[in-house]
Amino acid sequence: MIIDTNNNSSISLISVDSFDSTFYKTIVDKLIIVIIKKHDQGYTFDKIQRFIDQKISQLNQLNQTVDILINWLIKNQSIIQYVWFLGLLYYYEIEVNKDDNKAFELFFKAANDNYSIAQVYLAKCYNDGYGTQQNKNLAFNWYQRAVENKSIIGQFYLGYCYEFSIGTEKNETKSIEWYQKATKNGNGTAKLYLANCYKLGNGGVTKDERKAFELYHKSAEQGCKNAQYQLGNCYNEGIGIDINKMNAFELYKIAAERENHIAYNKAAENEDKEIETKLNKSKARKTRFSSGLLIVLNLFNRRLRDQDKDISIFQLLIYLSEQNFRFVFIL
Repeated sequence: MIIDTNNNSSISLISVDSFDSTFYKTIVDKLIIVIIKKHDQGYTFDKIQRFIDQKISQLNQLNQTVDILINWLIKNQSIIQYVWFLGLLYYYEIEVNKDDNKAFELFFKAANDNYSIAQVYLAKCYNDGYGTQQNKNLAFNWYQRAVENKSIIGQFYLGYCYEFSIGTEKNETKSIEWYQKATKNGNGTAKLYLANCYKLGNGGVTKDERKAFELYHKSAEQGCKNAQYQLGNCYNEGIGIDINKMNAFELYKIAAERENHIAYNKAAENEDKEIETKLNKSKARKTRFSSGLLIVLNLFNRRLRDQDKDISIFQLLIYLSEQNFRFVFIL
């Protein structure tokens, strides 16, 4: 790099460019590391999108123009992780117009250079028909390649493919095997699916509700909302643990707050039960009291052969009081 020492503005410009390059490289490199780590821990694609949105928003608050970051990425497309990251922005429509084809093209390029997280995203594109024709076989193949490149999230998805016969024949034994490997490597979603297998005794594992409870608990601790809901079920129904309605309610509430709609219904149901319990006795008494009055009214009407038989309960009560009639309902 040549710097004209007689031109202060030139020195300044080069210095700023150098600073910007270092700044954005640091930001993007750190983001990539964290995103891959979160994926491996079991973050869903939706959660990853929210995470990136949040970080880009913070960047805007620091008065750092995101357009400059995107231009920097475009200039550095010879580096494979930046190819994938630019594809990520198109995929999630973050600070760029959504472009399915562009995202797919960038994932494809990075995946063919053996970048494992790009291989996972490419597999998802094939599975969903995003930016390309849907092809479950290619989805399975790319998940396999991601696993060969040591992708932990790839291990979970490979197990998922075997369990639900996506691009391959159903094989519950292999499904369990990959769930176990991903679980061992800390993937919270794999813990949830493995827990389901132990709960039901699927995939050749012996049914073990206690083991299922422990796995649901570990997955829930990692923030998996579906695991929080299932853990609530365990406490609610006594699956692998003693029944504890309070714990169940709290877990349903947490999962509901995180947009698990089934948990929302469960939380509401449990909340209503306390009110129902308090009202049940008085409600039952009122029902029996009304039923008793209707019985008396019917009997009374039968005896009034020469009178109007359309007599209200209110009229009956007036008549009974006038006759000094006393009756007792067993409540």
